[in-house]
Amino acid sequence: FTINALSGFLLFTVRPVSYWENPAFEVKLALLVVSGLNALFFIVFEHRRLVAMPEGQAVPVLAKISAGGSLFMWFAIIFCGRMIAFELSG
Repeated sequence: FTINALSGFLLFTVRPVSYWENPAFEVKLALLVVSGLNALFFIVFEHRRLVAMPEGQAVPVLAKISAGGSLFMWFAIIFCGRMIAFELSG
């Protein structure tokens, strides 16, 4: 994560105004914030419950929703990252 964050920051510093005005960049940042909140929710509310569960018991619905949301958001973040290049070159 640290390497990705550092490289993203370095890319941003090259043309900050161009990135900041890019709709794909704005969506990507919003998704990163929501993804971080989702991870915080999982750690605070679901992780302890999952660790304490006996083996073979069904995973709670909120943990499944959090995991599915995380997968969706990371695919969307990657997609938005790819769209940033198309917006800047167009």
